[in-house]
Amino acid sequence: KWIERLLAQVNKGLAVTLPVVSNGDVSSPKTKTESTVTKETARYDQRLLDTAYQLLSHLPTNQHRVLCATDGGTLNLSSSAMWVDESDDGWMEDDCWNNPKVVGMDTEWYSDPRSKQVKLATLQLSVPTTEKEGIASIVMDMISAAEEKDYGQRVAQWLMETVFNGETIVVGFAMTQDLHKIRKSLGKRSNKMKQSSILDIQRLVPSAKGRLPSLQTCVARYMNDALLSKEEQCSDWSRRPLLTEQMQYAALDSAILLVLLPLILSVERGYGDERK
Repeated sequence: KWIERLLAQVNKGLAVTLPVVSNGDVSSPKTKTESTVTKETARYDQRLLDTAYQLLSHLPTNQHRVLCATDGGTLNLSSSAMWVDESDDGWMEDDCWNNPKVVGMDTEWYSDPRSKQVKLATLQLSVPTTEKEGIASIVMDMISAAEEKDYGQRVAQWLMETVFNGETIVVGFAMTQDLHKIRKSLGKRSNKMKQSSILDIQRLVPSAKGRLPSLQTCVARYMNDALLSKEEQCSDWSRRPLLTEQMQYAALDSAILLVLLPLILSVERGYGDERK
């Protein structure tokens, strides 16, 4: 009977295995009993809401300054993303990456022909900028970070100090596998990674018929049927350099989260635009 009730929870979108936080550090998921799942999910959801509301004053208020659309309604970023690899890390000194309050995050993966494993290819990060209320995005080469020891160490240190530090809010969508791939890619260098400030906005969206919605579905639902193209999703993410279309696709998936969050809160939680 308890298994049936547990499966019913899953069908309602409640997680059965949840990341366990101890002193703010990330540990491997552990299976919970039914009562623990219910209580922990409720606590997580309330913390999620509290965190989301705190972010609103830091997010762009005009999505048209961040996004543009083709004649067919497909969304694109209004500004280009920056490619980041071992050749130059001077971008770390840019003001917008100096102790950001909130970061949008996404990843792309590739199948390694040598190990036959699916590995992290890129890490996309987006932050609000003060200039014209825009968004700055970077696409980080995580293949070279895994292969080049010195560069990988610099990347890991920067990520732990600036992004996964327990204070910067990291916004993602269906983040479980993203976080797993990041930890696996960085190895022991991810030991200081904090989960206490991670916000998965998929958890804010009601599930339909027991199925959690995709990012593409959420964009259409909350952004007047706008189309988030997934054409590049299965492209070769180990290619170097990436194609322009891949760069656009990758950066858009992290940047759009910062636009989508206040729209979800407005529709689903009745939150008026009090930032003006």
